[in-house]
This record gives sequence, C-alpha cells and structure tokens, in this order.
Amino acid sequence: MNKASFIFVLHSHLPYVRKKGKWPHGEEMVFEAIAETYIPLLNGLNDLLATGYHPRLTISLTPILLEQLADEYMKDEFVAYLQVRMKACSEDMVIYSTAKIIKDKVERQKHKALAKFYLDFYKTALDSFTETYNRDIVGAFKALQEKEVLDIITSSATHAYLPLYQDQDTINEQLKVGIQTYERYLGTKPRGIWLPECGYRPAKSGQEGFESLLQKHAIQYFFTDSHVFSSSMHINKKEYVLHGPYDYKEIQYEEVTDSDHRVDKPTFRPYTVEKSKVAVFARDKLTSLQVWSGDFGYPGDFAYREFHAKDAISGLQYCRITSRSGLTEKELYEPVKAAERVIDHAKHFVHLVEERAKDVYAETGEYACIVSSYDTELFGHWWFEGVDWLMNVFKGFEESEIVQVSKADVYIKETPKLQKIAIPESSWGLGGQHHVWLNDETAWIWPIIEDLSNKVKTTKQDFPHAEGFEKDLLNQALRELLLLHASDWPFLISTVQAREYAIERFIEHKERCEKLLEFAYREEPLTEEEKLLVAEMIDSDNPFPELDYTTFGELLR
Repeated sequence: MNKASFIFVLHSHLPYVRKKGKWPHGEEMVFEAIAETYIPLLNGLNDLLATGYHPRLTISLTPILLEQLADEYMKDEFVAYLQVRMKACSEDMVIYSTAKIIKDKVERQKHKALAKFYLDFYKTALDSFTETYNRDIVGAFKALQEKEVLDIITSSATHAYLPLYQDQDTINEQLKVGIQTYERYLGTKPRGIWLPECGYRPAKSGQEGFESLLQKHAIQYFFTDSHVFSSSMHINKKEYVLHGPYDYKEIQYEEVTDSDHRVDKPTFRPYTVEKSKVAVFARDKLTSLQVWSGDFGYPGDFAYREFHAKDAISGLQYCRITSRSGLTEKELYEPVKAAERVIDHAKHFVHLVEERAKDVYAETGEYACIVSSYDTELFGHWWFEGVDWLMNVFKGFEESEIVQVSKADVYIKETPKLQKIAIPESSWGLGGQHHVWLNDETAWIWPIIEDLSNKVKTTKQDFPHAEGFEKDLLNQALRELLLLHASDWPFLISTVQAREYAIERFIEHKERCEKLLEFAYREEPLTEEEKLLVAEMIDSDNPFPELDYTTFGELLR
C-alpha cells in the first residue's frame, strides 16, 4: 500500500552570460551545465522511458536560461566548446602514453584510460546535442513535458530577488516577462513557479502578498524551504522587517504575534496561502540534507570525482575525493567504483524516503507528500555522478510499494482541498532571510535598481506612441533594467565567488540603461556612432523579444 508521494524538484538557473566572457566567468558556465547536467539529464530520462520506467520530475527552467539555451550564437559556441574539450582529452591521451609525465606504466595506462573516458563523455554530449536533440535542448525538455515526465515550472524573468523590490509594477514585470517567455518556448502556460531563492513576502504596508500576485498571473503553486513551516524560528524572537528603502543598517523590528505570520505546520503536505488559491510546498529537511549536507551528503563520498582538482593544462578532473585532505593528496578517480557507490546511495535514499513515509503514516495516519528540492546543476556538474544517482533513484521508486514518484502539478490536481497557511517573509538563503542579497557589500546596488526602475517605468507615459528605432531603444532600456535586476549579481558579490565579474556586469547594465534613457530624452538626433552603439547593445543583450515598455508592470493580456 502506497503511503506517500515523493516529488523531486530541480531548480535550473544560470545568469545571462551571452557574449560576456568565456573563462573563468562567462559563457562556459552555461556550456558546462549543458554538457554535464542538462544533456545527461535528458538522456537519462529518455533512456528510462525507453526501457519501460516512468520517471516523474518537477523542474524549473528560468526564462533567462531558456533564452540562452535557445540562442543560435550560444549553440554554435557550445559546439566549439565541446570540440576544445575533446581536443584536450586527445592531447592528454598522447601525453600519458609517454614516461615523461608518469614513469610507472600501470599509472600511465590508468590516466590514459581516464582521458579516454572523458573523450567519450564529450563525444556523447556532442552527438546528443547535434543528432538526438537537433541542437534544441529546450525542445527536448518540452517533449518530455508533453510525455508527462516533466512538470516544467517558471521563474521571474532574470531571477530577480523579489522580496527586496518596493514597487509592485517591477515585480509584475518580472513575473509577466517570465511567463511570456515560458509560453513562447513551451507552448503552454506554466502552472507552477520557483520564486528566486525561495524569496517570499506576505502582504504588508499596503503591498500585496506574493500569493495574490501569483494568483493574478494564474500561477497555482510555488515552493519554500522547510524552516518556513516551523514556528521555532520565530518563538521568543523579533521578526526582521524592512522599513523604508533598504535601510539595512537601521533595521527596525516589530514583534510577531500569533495573528501575524507564525506557523507551525508539517512539511509533508502543501497548503494554500492566506486567502488565495495558490499552494505552497516546503522541502523535506531530512531527505534534502542527505544530498545537500557537506558533512554526510552523498556527493562527499570519497569514491566520487573531486570537483576542485583540475589538471593545470587540460582542466580535466582526474582525482577522486579520496579524503578530506588538501587537493594535493588526492588519488586517481575510478569511474567503475564510483558507479558502484551510486547504486548503493540510490538504494539508501529510496529506503530513507520509505521510512520517512512510514513514520508520517504511523504518527498521523496521513498520506504524505514528501518534497526534495535542489539546484539542477548540482547533478552532473558539481556532483559528477549525480545524474546517474537520480536515474537509479527513479528505478528504485518504481519497485517501491510504499512511495510513488509524482509531480507537483499532478499532486495539486489530485488534491483539490488543502489547509490554509500564513507564512513569514523568508528565503532559503543564510538565516532564512535577505542577508545574502542585502548586506554591507551589496547595499549600494539597491538604490540604483530602484531609481532606474522608476525611470524606465515613466517612459510609458513620456513616450506613449514611440515607433521604429525609438521604440527599439526604449524596449532595450527595459531589457537592460531586467538584466540589472538579476539576483546573481548581489549573490556573487556576497559569496565572493566572482565578485569583480558580478560588479562589472551590474555596472555594465546600469550604464547601458542610463545611456539609453539619455538618448531617449535628448532633443537633438542621435549621431551615427550613437546609433551603432544602440545596435551593439541590442545585439549583445538580446533576450525577451516580446518586451514592450508601454506595458511595464501590467498583467498579461
């Protein structure tokens, strides 16, 4: 007897990097994700289907990611990237055929075999991209949705961190453009959404709660983190509340009462939020940590490939994790042994979910809905064996008599009556709030964003009937604004992963938006050089062709 539905939720997002550098920051982050995550995921799901399995997966594809996956320039560059990787593999095979690098013959053969393993890996990626999927990754995802394998959900246009936006029109524009992009590529309306960074804000200070905004855009459900359903994060504390525009150093606090947004609800079922019909799922902490945790999560197993240890010349990853010692003490990666651990870990995870389902049923008598959510790029890119693990988990659940794999859209459709809930302002970032995106290092960006958002918003009144070049210019100003909104820039600044690159990108979109607005309001005609500058901006930053500055902040028509 089934006692639970299990829902995998993967969140797929990468910043807009088209024509914004190659390495170490730029287009290659998209190419790595396609080769190591998206293509293996598509291949794995299609292989399961072909062998009689019935995988089910909820996955977000952010609008700005869709635009890059579908872009012809990016497709050409991805093929070139794979050719460079294959050349590096072939060169390493030659290098490890001689005794100059490694004198021991057995060790040379192992290194050469590993280089051949990677060569085959990249050849498979190239063949899958060009032949199996006809260079259409988005179409391949769409096909799996049409076969009811995937529940593809959307996000805001450029993954803007919405709780920090004071203007509802700006939030609506991010949601509207995201939904338009989804419809253009996937041919249907999205039912669910991944709010960037699980950022949520309830109604307050005259602003509508996000659930109300989502309902206006016909979104039926979204996701949050496990701590949001627990009152323990609020008891005997004062709730973080922003008063005024981003005065994080002057934070005022107000007591949270029982009538506000304190909750204490189990995470094994979704709820409808406040007075809306929009549902919220929270991820299950236990099963999610089994993958996420740096202390005991599967990806840290010593048999798996070490992500950080790369060959100084080819960049190939020849080491396994080995131990928690430094990168200089790693042993050679062995794919066969790693594959054996994948099977063990998949069986363990299926058993873990089954036990979780039995515990819930024993305690409550309820049929549980267990949600585990992760960044998609964890699988394959960061955790090289992760896609294989995922496919083996699907196989394991196929044989389970306790848990059935489902999708969020199916569960909502089959469970029309849900309990009501009120949830607090929150995220899945550090501390469950906004600190990752609003702190000492990033506070300077938010007044800039607010100022430019207001200026772009006024163009629809100031230029109600623009046509031709003038309209293209104003639409491009809106496009640069949306790219400026991306949560990636404050995130990368805060985490110091690519601080200088993120600041450079933020400043670039800021200056482009400002320059376009300057051109729009100038009385004298633009010079030919200035027109060429606008054309270059339009060519370089080209997502969202349906943008219309005259409908800024309006709902979908």
